[in-house]
Amino acid sequence: MRSPLNGLIGLHQLILSDLCENPEEEREFIGQAHERALQLLNLIDEILHIARAEHGNSKLDIQSCSLNIILQEVHELTYMLAENRNYPFEILQSSEEIYVSADRRWLKQILVQIVDTAISRMEEGKISISTKVDDKNNMVLIWLDVPREAIPSSEPVDLIESEGNKKMNEEEIELLQAGMKLLLNQTLLEVMEGKLEIVSAPDNRDEHSRLQVSIPLGTQLAELQH
Repeated sequence: MRSPLNGLIGLHQLILSDLCENPEEEREFIGQAHERALQLLNLIDEILHIARAEHGNSKLDIQSCSLNIILQEVHELTYMLAENRNYPFEILQSSEEIYVSADRRWLKQILVQIVDTAISRMEEGKISISTKVDDKNNMVLIWLDVPREAIPSSEPVDLIESEGNKKMNEEEIELLQAGMKLLLNQTLLEVMEGKLEIVSAPDNRDEHSRLQVSIPLGTQLAELQH
């Protein structure tokens, strides 16, 4: 939390110290500060919600729901961003209907956030989402295959305490925020008895990474009962 806040304070200091070259630059800095404040507020809201869910103060609406429908909604919410950057984006749907046991709203938000982050960090390549039912462990695996640079490591978040008051550039701040969101998504999935992890890339392609979301398998009967 300290690094995004330091970036926000830094923009305010530039304005208050009259270091802007003209009113247009000052207005630009104010706009950037406002945008970062909103991002920080949204991040705080997510942290609070997940903390409440972890401690049982905010119950998730866990039920059996169609993964095919969720993935279709994720595609509808994200494909334009990929299309605008000319990145091919495909979802390889299973020929059979797959049901997962999860909070539908939060699972969709997690997947949308993961795809958005990957697209924003990509330089080239394509995005592919596929699924597999792990009957042995009663889980469903959701795979996101993207270029290696598109998946942020969760490790940079640990640097928040060690960075102290060091001024960070825009790229470093964005990396920290992406890593923190990855950790938040991982925590929320754990509350739903799922998991988020980086696994071996398909066909051992070094230039690609695979992000794996594991979520408990649901049943069609349970969904109909709701």
